[in-house]
Formats: sequence, C-alpha cells, structure tokens
Amino acid sequence: MDRTRAFIRLHLMNGSTLDVSNIISAVFEKDYYLPYSKLSARAVLPEETSLTVSNVKRVELWYGYGRMHRGFPDRLNITKTGSLRTLEVFSRGVTVSLCQSESEPGIWSDVNLRDVVTRCRTTDEVSFEGATDTVNYVNILEKQSSWDAVCAYALKGYSRYPYISSVGTVMVTKSSSVRTVNSPVILSSKTTLDTTRLLTKLYMKDLSDEYSYSAEDTYAQNFGITREKYLPLDMQWLHSEEVGLSMRLKYSKRACRSYQLKYLGYNSEDLTDKVNITGAGPLSTQLTVGALRVSFSSLGVETTLIQYNDGFLP
Repeated sequence: MDRTRAFIRLHLMNGSTLDVSNIISAVFEKDYYLPYSKLSARAVLPEETSLTVSNVKRVELWYGYGRMHRGFPDRLNITKTGSLRTLEVFSRGVTVSLCQSESEPGIWSDVNLRDVVTRCRTTDEVSFEGATDTVNYVNILEKQSSWDAVCAYALKGYSRYPYISSVGTVMVTKSSSVRTVNSPVILSSKTTLDTTRLLTKLYMKDLSDEYSYSAEDTYAQNFGITREKYLPLDMQWLHSEEVGLSMRLKYSKRACRSYQLKYLGYNSEDLTDKVNITGAGPLSTQLTVGALRVSFSSLGVETTLIQYNDGFLP
C-alpha cells in the first residue's frame, strides 16, 4: 500500500484490521467548538474481503504515516454493484463519548483536568492534557454531560473553552505549534459573519431570588440586536457571578466572525495551531486554526483552514 496517500483503517471485532486505500471521496472535519472530529467517506472495498457492517468496531483515517481520526462506526453502508463493493462510512471521534453520558451531579472539589476526565463516563481511548491547574470546585448539575463537566472546569480554571487536539486528546490550553505552508496553490478565501447566536444582555438571580447580577455585550448592540435572557443562580460562579455571565456572553459570540482559506494539500494542521501562509502574494497571512476541513478525492487533497474571531479565539 502507498503510505503517501490517504487510507481508511477498519478495526474489526476479532481484533484484526482492514486497510481500504481505494478512496472515492473523504471529508475530515474538526472544530474548536465541537468535542469530536468527523469523518465521512466512500471507498471501494478490496475484492478479497468478506467484510460485513456488523464486524467493524472502530474507524480510522490515515494520511501518509499519520493518523488523523479514530472514531465509532456511527453509520456504515456496504453497497454491491456487480462485483464492486462500496463502503460508505460516517464516524465521530472517540471523544463523542463525553457527550453521551451524564456526569455525577454535585460539587467536585479541588480538581484538575485529569480528575474531571477520570470521573467522567467515557472510553479509555480518550486522553487529556497533563499538568493542568487545580480549581477549588466545579458544580455539576443534573443531566449535564461529561463534556459539560470538562467545560465547567476549563471555563473556571482557564477562562476559555476546551477543545479536542490530535486524535482524542482533551485540551484546555492553546497549541504552541507554528506551521508554515510555503507557496501553496490557493483555491479560495472567504470572510463570514454570523450574528444568530449573539446575546446583548444577561440577568442572573442572587441568593435572595432577585435578578441583581447582569452583564451586557456592546458587540451585539452594534448590530441593533436585542436578545436578553434571565438565568437562575449558577452556583458554579458563586462570589464571581459577573465572571460567569461574561463567559456566557463570550460563548454566544462563538464563530461569529471567521476567515477561511482553502489550499491544495495538507500540512498536518490542528486546532489552535498558528499557520504561516507564505509565498501566496496578497493572500499570504498568519492565522490561528479554529476549524479545519480536509477533503480527499481523485483530484487530490484540499484543506480549508478557518480562523474564528470571537470571544475565545484567536
């Protein structure tokens, strides 16, 4: 098999693997605000395989010698046309398990990221950033997911939103990686604005059941938008209520402005990496990756890098 090309590796129930290299099309996606990667792909199965959909346990995407994705077989189809068998797969990364189980409600005292992830109901394939700060407590409400617990920790400890790096690693600090893409073939660039989630003002109750806490955001007001919400007291931010409201306002601005650059190729970019685009004339720039989309087809590999300009990024 040519390891300089993309291939799909299927991990089977019996412990063996099957590599599928005849890819018709594949799209790999990651987003700072989405706690798992996504893979959608179509490929021709090797003639000699007797693969059935119920045999697949995990799905991976590799490019060259690097693994880009490892996830669950959310949806699999095998279509037979004459002697040709085509595989269609949609897979979400293993960290989606953090969204699918609830955390134990209550006050979790003196915890770092390791403590939070360890207490979460998730697969042992999920890893986490080491040597993180300890916070005095996080307050986990009923019906909150394991990812909600991770978010509560990250917002309180680092005033930022957590994200998934590499293949299944929960992160709370930004990447220090700087990558350079020299003289790329630029396919397109785009700027976007999305005001649909912006909030203008928040109110929160105090211990006396009065809405004595409030915070507002002038960015949304600049567009003539009025969106106000009234919230119950959030014990997560007891004695720092204004900070809690500020975090909610920042989250409402997620991905509100973005710059996208699509180029031919792929250079192993990951979320929050700094990428220097050089030798591209007026499109030469430096951006911080807030999302990326990598497409594989018979025409080659295309990468779309997206920088968010919002409350948490760049």
